[in-house]
Amino acid sequence: MSANPRSLIPRFQIDDRVTVAFPGMFRDQEGFLKQVIGHKGDYVYRYRVRFADGKTAIFFEFELTASEADR
Repeated sequence: MSANPRSLIPRFQIDDRVTVAFPGMFRDQEGFLKQVIGHKGDYVYRYRVRFADGKTAIFFEFELTASEADR
């Protein structure tokens, strides 16, 4: 079975503005992508996001959306 070629390319890039679209303490918060963490054989990228208050968190690609201003 071969990987989906689209999954080999990260959806977001460093400094993209993103919004957390997944339930939890960061839901609906906007931040800037600071690190793309390569997939670990599962073809799902992880992203480190920094928020305005300086906090950072790591999210799976499917937990984020492009912010309204960047769509």
